[in-house]
Amino acid sequence: MVRFSTLAAAFGALVAVWTIVGTYLSVLPARACGEIACTSLGNSGWVVESLAVALLVVSAVCFVGPKSLFYLSSLFSAVLGGTVYGLTDFTTIVAITLLLYAAVLVLGVLAARREASMSEQGNPMNLPVFG
Repeated sequence: MVRFSTLAAAFGALVAVWTIVGTYLSVLPARACGEIACTSLGNSGWVVESLAVALLVVSAVCFVGPKSLFYLSSLFSAVLGGTVYGLTDFTTIVAITLLLYAAVLVLGVLAARREASMSEQGNPMNLPVFG
């Protein structure tokens, strides 16, 4: 069974890659990218790509690092959401991207706050007493 923190880190990395590819496609000339991919980022695409690369790095470190890094992942997704919302025209693809950022934010907070659960049987303090 996949741990919740692994799922949250993988989803954060996936959304970061989605953002990097989407930003790359949006700064291509209009004739090359079509209606769906173009979000009119213009020259501000490097800001979004930089934040997405930072989210990708933090999400990758979340696989092996402390749980508190998930708060940083949530922070980057919130900043990315605000940046994308402020810099682009609101289209369907931008709405989907904003929903993905919101999901990363929620998953990151939940993964950071989640306690490692241990069953009562597996607890080392629950040893049988003899004697």
